[in-house]
Amino acid sequence: MKHQIYIDPNPEDKSDIAFEKVTKYHEDVFKKLEHVGITFSYKKYFCINFDEDIYNSVVLRGAGRKKVAAVSEEGHPVKCAEVVQMMQTMTDYEIMDKLKMKKATYYRHKKAMLESNWYKDHGRNLELNDPNITDYIIEVSPVF
Repeated sequence: MKHQIYIDPNPEDKSDIAFEKVTKYHEDVFKKLEHVGITFSYKKYFCINFDEDIYNSVVLRGAGRKKVAAVSEEGHPVKCAEVVQMMQTMTDYEIMDKLKMKKATYYRHKKAMLESNWYKDHGRNLELNDPNITDYIIEVSPVF
């Protein structure tokens, strides 16, 4: 997302000359700010541009631990629909063992799944085991 701020200068000032002087003396600062997505310009008014995408890519650097998806025995990511079906026949501890997932992680994922819009829309149909719609629900199911 891009943001712009316009500052209308005093018409009696020679703002364009002042802006050129500031740009000349502080060129290194302007280059560093431009690197993180903040640019300045002057055309009848002083304009500050802020590009949030560039800023976040430079500042955040993609740091942090990446999410690891639970993988089934067949080697594909486990979907929420599969977990709902497991919940009907297995205990939580059995599901944790099968998914090789820690207790806290499992309960956090389960809580997020039960509060999700997907579960509110399709969870009841899965619990009823309606064969006409089960395949579609599993197909549109997000990864657990």
